[in-house]
Amino acid sequence: MDTALKISIGTLCLAAFAIGTDFTGVMLLITDIQSEYSVDITTTQWVLNIYVLTFSMLMVSGGRFGDMYGRRRLTTVGLFIFSLASLACMLSPSIGWLITARALQGVGAALVWPCILAMAGALAGKDKSNVAIGLIFASITGGNVIGPLIGGVAVSVGDWRLFFL
Repeated sequence: MDTALKISIGTLCLAAFAIGTDFTGVMLLITDIQSEYSVDITTTQWVLNIYVLTFSMLMVSGGRFGDMYGRRRLTTVGLFIFSLASLACMLSPSIGWLITARALQGVGAALVWPCILAMAGALAGKDKSNVAIGLIFASITGGNVIGPLIGGVAVSVGDWRLFFL
């Protein structure tokens, strides 16, 4: 792989890692979120579930939109939505705002994920697409594994909101 391809695949891996951390990292924040907003566990569980729900519902549409409007453009839009929603999660004044922001994170991730996979395969070409896509899957899986550690560190530092930074 040449340097430009390595940088491109590395950038896609970073985005995949961010998507992966948001799947699992929030699990360790639930108790602190529940305490801060004085809500029950049923309400707090929506912070976890709404991300996965919107992500899974819109992922196929995200791939189709990437084919129609351009994968790079849709990845940029999706990352913008994801980043803005992460900031909204960090600054959320109520549980309703937090749940809404998490839903928007799921929307952003759903736009980005299928485009990441398609771009990795296209950038690497037929001979190296297996390696590129393997790196993308390793990155999202790494995010799933490291997410709880990041969430735990944020809670240990004293503020669950740091996770969304």
